[in-house]
Amino acid sequence: MTSTKHTVSLADSIGTRLLMLVFAIYVIVTAALTAMHMYSEFDNTKTNVGHELRALVKTLNQGLGTAIYNVDDAQIRSILDGVMESPIVVGILIETEYQGNFTAGEISPLSTPEDTALLTYSDTIMYYEPGSSTIPMGTLTLHSSRSVILGKVWHSLMLILINSVLKTFALWVIFLWMSRAMLSRPLAKLTAAAREIDLDKLDNLTVDAGTKGRNELKVLEEAFNSMIEKLLRSRKQSERLTKSLREAGLQLGEYNRTLEEKVRERTRELNRVLEEVQKSRQTAEIANKAKSDFLASMSHEIRTPLNAIIGISDVLAETELTPEQNQYVNIFRNSGETLLSIINDILDFSKIEAGQVTLEHIPFSIEDVIENACDIMAPSAFDRGVELLCRVDPKIAQMIEGDPTRLHQILSNLISNAIKFTEHGEITVSATHSGGPNKGEILFSVLDTGIGIPEDKKEIIFESFTQADSSTTRLFGGTGLGLAICSRIVHLMNGRIWLEDNPEGGSLFQFTARFGVPIQVQRHQPLSFLRDARVLLVEPNRVCRQALSMDFESLGAEVHAFPDQRTALTIFEHNSEALGYDLILTTDGIQAENSLHPLAGLCASDGRILVLTSPQSGLLHGGDALASTEVALVKPFTHGKLMRALAESPAQQQKKQNVPSLPQATTGLSLLLAEDQAYNRKLIQFYLQGSLHTLIMAENGKQAVELFKAGQFDVVLMDMEMPIMDGYTATRLIRKHELETGQAAIPIIALTAHAFDEHVQKSASAGCSGHLTKPIKKHTFLQALENLTCGNNGNVPSTPEPDMNSAVTVDRAMRPLVEEFLTEVRTHIVSMRKASQQGDLESIRVTGHSLRGAGGGYGFNVITEYGRSLEAAAKADDATLIMDQIDRLEQHLDTVAIRYTD
Repeated sequence: MTSTKHTVSLADSIGTRLLMLVFAIYVIVTAALTAMHMYSEFDNTKTNVGHELRALVKTLNQGLGTAIYNVDDAQIRSILDGVMESPIVVGILIETEYQGNFTAGEISPLSTPEDTALLTYSDTIMYYEPGSSTIPMGTLTLHSSRSVILGKVWHSLMLILINSVLKTFALWVIFLWMSRAMLSRPLAKLTAAAREIDLDKLDNLTVDAGTKGRNELKVLEEAFNSMIEKLLRSRKQSERLTKSLREAGLQLGEYNRTLEEKVRERTRELNRVLEEVQKSRQTAEIANKAKSDFLASMSHEIRTPLNAIIGISDVLAETELTPEQNQYVNIFRNSGETLLSIINDILDFSKIEAGQVTLEHIPFSIEDVIENACDIMAPSAFDRGVELLCRVDPKIAQMIEGDPTRLHQILSNLISNAIKFTEHGEITVSATHSGGPNKGEILFSVLDTGIGIPEDKKEIIFESFTQADSSTTRLFGGTGLGLAICSRIVHLMNGRIWLEDNPEGGSLFQFTARFGVPIQVQRHQPLSFLRDARVLLVEPNRVCRQALSMDFESLGAEVHAFPDQRTALTIFEHNSEALGYDLILTTDGIQAENSLHPLAGLCASDGRILVLTSPQSGLLHGGDALASTEVALVKPFTHGKLMRALAESPAQQQKKQNVPSLPQATTGLSLLLAEDQAYNRKLIQFYLQGSLHTLIMAENGKQAVELFKAGQFDVVLMDMEMPIMDGYTATRLIRKHELETGQAAIPIIALTAHAFDEHVQKSASAGCSGHLTKPIKKHTFLQALENLTCGNNGNVPSTPEPDMNSAVTVDRAMRPLVEEFLTEVRTHIVSMRKASQQGDLESIRVTGHSLRGAGGGYGFNVITEYGRSLEAAAKADDATLIMDQIDRLEQHLDTVAIRYTD
């Protein structure tokens, strides 16, 4: 049994396998050579047969010619029979004109043209008359066949084949014998020696393969002997190690007993530390919650009187006041705004520190965000005589994904600081690619020519409650939280913020932020008329003048720039050849009396004038008149805004100036106000004076519910914190009453002094359609009512009619994205209905959050509010409200009108 297990059969031996491999190669090569030899022999024989046919035809020609000439058929047949005796001829064909055809043997068409050429031969039969003249008598064709050729070469082929087989067999026997002697037997010896290896019998064991010379088997033999020596050394070392382990085991047992006691002691100590850490953590969480509750409570308590202070100041400002009284009103209105800004900074910082800030991921335009931030800050800058410039690299994608609100907050803070510390010169806001590997990483810069930041303050300027000038004599106020908030938000955007010196004086604040994969939206194409156009630029600010010159030159225009109109007019006064500009850009010189610009004489007959004006100018609000060739553009502006202004005709802008800034309500609303503070109720009354709206007031939630059940209202304004019954409970009871009576749900707007997102979600979960945070300005409040009156809800979801007032205006370049987005929203509606039936509230919450983030990016603010409401309802496990909001969202998609603009 053992012998069979360790014995290798002849068929499985290496020698046999090697022999089979070599033999197979040999057989293939021999077969190939034999085949070539046989083919060559066949081809030569075939050629020789062709030559013999030709010779035979030539020999028969004269005899056949005489027989045909003499019309001797017997002679012709005799010749045919004689030729058929030839071993290479299988058929004869004689074709004559008068005696017909004569045949003998087999005559059949051959398979290939080559066979026809070699195995047949035709020639004209000639009769030779005395006098050396010849007469053609017919045609003789001799046929042969492959069988004739094979018969000739068969003997040779058999000899070649037998020779190859004998040589192959002889080589097989010789190689088999040699492989057994040189390979198989030595390997068998090595195998037998390997089986004899035993750790207990290594002292005198050696291996001898019996090979001569130094070959691979000899090397293997030496390796075996070396392995035996190493095994012997390892055995002796193992014996020593076993003895050492036995001794170490005894020591380890003693150590284990000591260690177990120490572990028990350390475990008890660790448990005590963990208990203390847990207590500290609970204390910290309680303290953090107390801090958040305190801030929320303080925000509520401060915003509540601020609501009256700022609101009443707005109301007073609209009355007839003396200059001194107007100054007093502005003082406490500005003070209220400052206090509100401080409260917002503290709340933002608190939310960021507590990790309660989550960034949105919605499509938006960086150019729009920068343009909006600069537009808001422009009046403050121009009041101080500071030029505000904004530039966006055209290589940045038109639409990206991120949080535009937080980006706007960072830019507004940095621009506000720059304005505060800059008394003259300019402030430049720019955005470009950071140059890093991430294509979505953008570098933002705010460069000013102000007083700058001291070197020792640069490292701490981004810390909380820190200012560059913290002395008691400092000129500028603030909490020192603005840059700290910017730093935290930039960190959330996976970027960094830093400060550098402006070489020309002032400071350069820069930060990077990472955004989602750019959305491919076609940018506005450059205006074709600017290529090779002649442009006259009059701009007193050097930086602005240089930037505008570069913009127009990059578009192929020829630009002549001057610091003022006087210089331009003086230079061109005696140079009539330089007149005829296609476009003139200027910042001053409007002639209101005759609506003719001083530079109009330099303009070509079909040229245009673009007037660059400040935000305080009345040019766009009826204070000044524009000529028929003039278009006004308010500073600051981006490249895109400049191109849009140039694309507008003067008539279009005149029409746009005459359109009111807000839609005018033609019908009044019946309002129910629930507010416990008397001065806030009085404030809403002041706001509504002179409007078509009617107002019914309740002092608490219970009273509001009773009034709602007894009357008919279009809108409910609900304070959320009131005695007896709060606004959350009152809202739920109103929604319940609507369902029970089959009434259509009306908008309920939450009025609250809480500014945290959780309070917005809490009010939405209770059933509120919108949210207004105190202090509520008159303009904001009336704007909300105007939206409701005109059928376009804005912040409050409803079911507007599909007329032009309720149309959503979208850039035409975004049409494919908008259509794809609306299709996706309808898919979400189907999935939310299914999830609601299955009780899958988490899926509804996630979908609501997605709609909340995406709707506003495409211009559908109503969808954003529905998403917020669905998210809150899912968190509150309110199935009834979920289905109601899904139905309303679907109805909104069916009725909303979309207006695409260029």
